[in-house]
Amino acid sequence: MTASLHGRLLLTILIVISLVWVAWFGCQVLQTRQQQETAWDEISRDTAEKIITSMPRDLELTSQPPGFRMPEPAEPRLREHRMAFQVWLKDGARLLLGSPAIDRKPLKPDFRDGRAMVLIGEEEWRVFALSDAENIIQVQIGKPQSELDAAARYQMQLALLAAIVTFVLLTLAIWLVICLSLRSVDRLQAIIQARHSLDLEPLPNTKVPSEIQPLVDSFNRLLVQLSAALEGERRFIADAAHELRTPLAALTAHAELALNARDGRSEREALLNLMAVVKRSGRLSEQLLDLARIDSRPEASGSHSIELHELVLLVARDFEVMASKKQQTLSLQIEPCTMQGYIDELGILVRNLIDNAVRYAGEGGRIEIACKNATAAGGAQEVRLRVADDGPGVPAEERERIFDRFYRVPGSSERGSGIGLSLVSRIAQLHGASIEVSEGIAGRGFAVTLSFPKA
Repeated sequence: MTASLHGRLLLTILIVISLVWVAWFGCQVLQTRQQQETAWDEISRDTAEKIITSMPRDLELTSQPPGFRMPEPAEPRLREHRMAFQVWLKDGARLLLGSPAIDRKPLKPDFRDGRAMVLIGEEEWRVFALSDAENIIQVQIGKPQSELDAAARYQMQLALLAAIVTFVLLTLAIWLVICLSLRSVDRLQAIIQARHSLDLEPLPNTKVPSEIQPLVDSFNRLLVQLSAALEGERRFIADAAHELRTPLAALTAHAELALNARDGRSEREALLNLMAVVKRSGRLSEQLLDLARIDSRPEASGSHSIELHELVLLVARDFEVMASKKQQTLSLQIEPCTMQGYIDELGILVRNLIDNAVRYAGEGGRIEIACKNATAAGGAQEVRLRVADDGPGVPAEERERIFDRFYRVPGSSERGSGIGLSLVSRIAQLHGASIEVSEGIAGRGFAVTLSFPKA
């Protein structure tokens, strides 16, 4: 029952009501008993006053014989109520009048006016005594305390029975109100359960309680994000399949050429071309895996302090052989820079930036890599990484699209996958860094500058 919202609400409300009711009933028990005793004292006083004012002045002040007897009742009484009264002459302590309920002994032997608890036989009685103004006679009226307690218990039993009936009716009423109030939630639950697993249409937000509206809006925003993510994955799979199709076809073609080669030279050329295609395919696969791993990483998890200048120096050395084959100049301008981030992802970012520069700078080109501390326009400290070259560059109208997945600049002589800079953009976003593109060295080529928040 507690697994459902209906059950939790009902249980919580009933627990609160029960605690309040128990406290109220305890107070009622004490108050009812006190009221019962107070009411009996008031009745005793009123009865004593009536007896005193009814006594004649010329009454023979002698002890009277037992009074008259009542006839036998036609029907037996359901319950016999015991009560006794006495009228005493205080000077001689003689009994003038008295009920036959007890012996002819004073109910209150001390003859003091007021209420008192007296033990008569083995039973406790509540007695009230009142004297006349001249202090000649005293009326004593008593009743067993057990009678008063029984009356109080009877009233409490009636109150308890009424409370139980009221509690049951209140439980049914609360359950009905909860069901009616949460009917819109049940409707949303039915809609969600009836949906197909890939149905990402927003949930209806009409006739929804204001308390549930933020939850529905959050679900709808999440559904929009999921829809966009799924659409992006579909495009990614389609683009990846398209990109892999070309190198696979090239692999098949060069393999056939190698098999059909008529001499060793033709066979060697076909195998070299086959090796180049295998390398491009391997690099494409690595970039696809990097992209998938970065997209699946939860943000703000596992970051730590990183010496970015050491990472840049380590990655740049891996490209010395590749740059020397193209007779390129690779220069570094670095200083100690510390930032907060993810070491593996930053390594992919630096590698793709340098790889992109080496690939497109051309034969004999220059590549400059800078890693320095800087101050932003607002005064905040940051770490800037800049990779620039003096190659053919990127037209200004194409610079906004170079970070899209699988996008390649038209007319480029170098073949690439179009994933490298998209990886750079995604990793920069993961680290909260900004990206700026501009001309490269001496107004030529291409440059990418990333500004990271300083640790």
